[in-house]
Amino acid sequence: MSNACRSFFRVLRRPALFEQSPHPFWDDEHISQGMLAAHLEADSDGASRRHEFIADSAQWIASLAAPAAGKRLLDLGCGPGLYAGRFQQCGFAVFGMDLSRRSVEYARKHTDPAINYHCGDYIRAELPGVIDVATMIYCDFGVLSPESRRTLLDKVFHALKPGGRFVFDVFTPRQYGHFRETSSIVENTSGGFWSPEPHMLLDRHLAYREDHTFLRQAAVLTENELKSYHIWEHVFTRRELRAALTATGFRKINFYGDIGGAPDTPKSKTLAVVAEK
Repeated sequence: MSNACRSFFRVLRRPALFEQSPHPFWDDEHISQGMLAAHLEADSDGASRRHEFIADSAQWIASLAAPAAGKRLLDLGCGPGLYAGRFQQCGFAVFGMDLSRRSVEYARKHTDPAINYHCGDYIRAELPGVIDVATMIYCDFGVLSPESRRTLLDKVFHALKPGGRFVFDVFTPRQYGHFRETSSIVENTSGGFWSPEPHMLLDRHLAYREDHTFLRQAAVLTENELKSYHIWEHVFTRRELRAALTATGFRKINFYGDIGGAPDTPKSKTLAVVAEK
């Protein structure tokens, strides 16, 4: 049995809660190609939401800080600039930050050159200060560990002006209301999303219900290599979010049913949060 095969069987153990991926997912040279293609599918909610919704959502976020002209907006997890470009058109001076080099390169080429993009990890990188609005869209907040969430909230709070707003969205427990743990092994003889080479894919979906957290674990075995990826998703209640934001120092917190400003209802699978400093 090859070393890669031995490693493949070792990943069958259940990862510890928020255990980091052995390999980077968001900036993987091959996977980032498929992610970018998914972002750019206008009628899909795959990597980004449908582009029609994005346009409406950007207008709603701009309305929260109206008039937007001349105000500074930080788009965390900006991807290929689908929101950042629209925020710029609304009048904001925009800063975008994302882990994916491929997405950032696309954004630089296809949106207003006045937008300041940075490829980096917003948990570790210094954020620009004196910001009027910070955004984090498509439930990226839930992929972070509790420690990283606290770090991010503190950094965003200190980057915002007094009266500035942090606008982000998360999944609620209803998103996983019918979740069942599953696992499968699939052979991809022609390559695919996870690898350009022929490979075996172990795809597992696990629940850590004691923490309201869920994991997609993908182990990709090629002839000579094993790569494993952990994609975490924590779901939130309003009480949990309010407690975390209040502890950080945010003084006014409003909830909506989605990042387009829909009413918040008990049946909402997402929550959009507008937290004011």
